[in-house]
Amino acid sequence: MLLKMDKETSDFDKWLQCFGLITDDLELVPALSAVSKFAGDALGLNIWFVEILGRRWSYIAGEIMDQPANSDIHRISLQDNIGVVSDTWEILSQTQRDKLIELLNKLVADRQASRCQGANG
Repeated sequence: MLLKMDKETSDFDKWLQCFGLITDDLELVPALSAVSKFAGDALGLNIWFVEILGRRWSYIAGEIMDQPANSDIHRISLQDNIGVVSDTWEILSQTQRDKLIELLNKLVADRQASRCQGANG
C-alpha cells in the first residue's frame, strides 16, 4: 500500500520513523536492500544502491522495479563511495529528498563504523 505524500510531513515522516526498525540488525548491503524494498512498497520510490569506483557506478543492492525507460535518472553520492540511484526521485519534495539523503548517509556511516570496529576488535 502506497503512503500518500500530499502533506509535506505526516506519512513521509512516519515512513522515516520506521526506517531504523527495518535496518537495525542488518549489515550494510542487506540494510540497503531492505530500504529499497520498503521505499518501493510504501512510497512508490524506485531506488537502488551502488558502489562508486571512479566514474563507474556499480550496483550493489536494491530492487530495480522496471528497466528505467527514461533518461531522468538521478544519481546521488552518499558517503564512503556509496551512491543511490533513482528514476522516480521527483515524487519526493526537496525537503523529503534532503531528509532521506541525511538518513542514508547516517546508515552508511554507522554500518561502515561498526564494520571497522568489528575488524579491530
